[in-house]
Parts: sequence; structure tokens; C-alpha cells
Amino acid sequence: MKVIFVGMHNKPNTPPLSSSTRSGSLIDSIIRKIPSLETLKTNMWDVEEFPQVEEKTKLSLGWHDRIKWGKDDVIILLGAEVHKNFVAVEGMRLIKIGHPSAVRSFEAQDLYVSRAVGFIKSYKPIKI
Repeated sequence: MKVIFVGMHNKPNTPPLSSSTRSGSLIDSIIRKIPSLETLKTNMWDVEEFPQVEEKTKLSLGWHDRIKWGKDDVIILLGAEVHKNFVAVEGMRLIKIGHPSAVRSFEAQDLYVSRAVGFIKSYKPIKI
């Protein structure tokens, strides 16, 4: 089983969910709590800016071309924009959580990480 995190779009000259960003740093904290699981940080849109409305579906479909996921993998959708625009297919094991960029205080960050780890460890599928 692999855990695949899905953010929105790339920041200029950085990998998806870069450790240099608040979001990437929080995802790294989650990853450190699940060391026995393989993980992958991705973005739904492979562009460096927020796409126009008419581009979103096409770019969302591109995730499936770039990311090789398996039936045993758990895909973590980060935030409402990803929840709304991710193109899910039958058989995907999805978990929807808030986007880490919205988490501000240290207390809230600790809670975010522990809840995400709990969701991953006690995975229960959602209907698509």
C-alpha cells in the first residue's frame, strides 16, 4: 500500500507539496508518523498557477497519466478545491482532508497531523 497525497498545483521551481512550504512541511510531518508506508506527494494540476475554470477538468485528468496508482493505494485529497475537481474512478481508495495551508497554530498543526495519521491507519473508503 502506498499513500499518495494530492495537492492543487505546483509552486514555481519546486516539487509537488515541497518541504519548503507550510503545506509540504505538514505533509512531511504526517509521513514521518507512517514510516512503514511508501508515500508520494503529487499535485492534481501539473501547472505553476491556478488554472482557469475551463482548464480544470482536462488538467485533472492528466493526474491519472502522470501518477501510477494501484488498487491497494490510499489517495489523500487535500482541500475543497481538490475534493471538488479530482477525477475519481471506481476502485480508488480516497480520504478527503482539509488543505494544510489553512492550518495556522502549532496546536492546530499537531491536531491536523494526528487526525490525518488516524484516517490513514484506520482507512475506511468513501463512496465516489
